[in-house]
Amino acid sequence: MLRLTVTGAFLIAATYGLARFGLGLFVPELERGLGLTSTEVGWVIGAAFAGFAVALLVAGALLERFGPRAVAGAAGLCATLGTVGIAAAATPAEAALAAASGGLSTGWATTALAAAVQAQLLPRHRATSQTTINAGTSLGLILAAVGAMLAGQAWRQAWFAFAIIAMTATASAVASIDRPGGHVDGPPREPLLHRVSPRLGATALLLGVSSATFWGFAREQFISVASLSTGSGHSAWVALGIGGFAGAATGAATERLGLPPVLAVVWAGFAIGHAWLASGSLPLLSALVALAVIGAGYMSLTGLTILWAVRDHPQQPGAAVATAFLILALGQTVASPIAGALIDQAGLAPAFRAAALVAVLGVLPVLHRPGKRREPGHNDTWTPRGTVTHPRADPAGG
Repeated sequence: MLRLTVTGAFLIAATYGLARFGLGLFVPELERGLGLTSTEVGWVIGAAFAGFAVALLVAGALLERFGPRAVAGAAGLCATLGTVGIAAAATPAEAALAAASGGLSTGWATTALAAAVQAQLLPRHRATSQTTINAGTSLGLILAAVGAMLAGQAWRQAWFAFAIIAMTATASAVASIDRPGGHVDGPPREPLLHRVSPRLGATALLLGVSSATFWGFAREQFISVASLSTGSGHSAWVALGIGGFAGAATGAATERLGLPPVLAVVWAGFAIGHAWLASGSLPLLSALVALAVIGAGYMSLTGLTILWAVRDHPQQPGAAVATAFLILALGQTVASPIAGALIDQAGLAPAFRAAALVAVLGVLPVLHRPGKRREPGHNDTWTPRGTVTHPRADPAGG
């Protein structure tokens, strides 16, 4: 258990924290080094989210055909190529292509590792292992910040270092995943995607739209409100990562209180964090706390989205979760260039206020109380307590 859990968390750190979400930490360097506008940065960030969406569409078929070991290897290869691509990019198109490769790595890594946990570990160990693996995203954010601080102005060297980390993480994760055995007859696999409720779909979409701004431009806004020098602000990603660790506590709260109140509180905190960061000049500590609140909100909301999908569709949890996260990724893909264009036209603060407004709207699907059940196995009663089936494919971090 320990080996798969540790190496799995390391691979998630390399794919999510470095190859995908690390882009937002280097936006000022990308703008200077490649001459990008905020709109073009939005397209580059959007390419990473688009890669994630594409990965979710094909991950199920790849797992069934090649097994989790090969898919995890492909994820690590994409992360390595993506980080090398950012380090060597000379044009916006090259940066977008590298970002898309990093996005592919996240969708494949998380589904491969979830499948490996399901196949290799005893049921009583799966939840703990998956939660720990998911926390790799926060670890990756902190690693990205440390790498950026050590590299200073030599930001391309940081991305070459990230590539070495990705290769190392890939080798260790692949070695910890069992080779696929012979064919074993059993029940048919669940479909790749599954229809989800309008409320869950709306929640996933609003999370995607509202989170696109901070994943692309949080460091720039942090530098602005805290009155820091242009080349600084790397502690923004440390704050996001630490907040992400704290967000893991929402699972236990959901078991005691139920999904609706916890979702409402987390959405409110996510909105407040954005509004706080857009409120004007802030002391450094206050700006860091605002970012930590945003990080905790995002990690909590992605985890709660998984829990909601699993409880709604206990017979086909992986397909339901994949559908919800595909909707989330599409929201991020569309919203990223829009956020960049808004920043070019109106500035950073209005873009963060707009994200806060979208986050407020996220409370609305939670407030609606569902009526009768609509399908066999569809748990729409939102009971405070209940057994959670852990899906075979549960995208960690989103």
